[in-house]
Amino acid sequence: MTKENEMQQQLSALRDQINALDAQIVPLLEKRLAVAEQIAQVKHAAQLSLTNRGREQIILDKLSKSVTDPVHARYLRELYQDIFLISKQYQAQVIKGLQDQDQ
Repeated sequence: MTKENEMQQQLSALRDQINALDAQIVPLLEKRLAVAEQIAQVKHAAQLSLTNRGREQIILDKLSKSVTDPVHARYLRELYQDIFLISKQYQAQVIKGLQDQDQ
């Protein structure tokens, strides 16, 4: 087996691991968005702000403390900031729909 074939096999095996992890992550992210939708409904009913920076900071601090590899901490922090942004975008869409229904 050539070095190139060996590397391709190794890369393929690592990608299979990523695919398996993604298969676990996607359902969890979908559940997270479902809960975000419920939160949007509560925020709409209570007329609460879409963003809670204090809560986001608490989550990021907790995340930073739970990361086992400090090299990963920065990237996981950025990933969660993206997750927050997407959740808020989704919540904004849900709230807009509820506001439209109210009118």
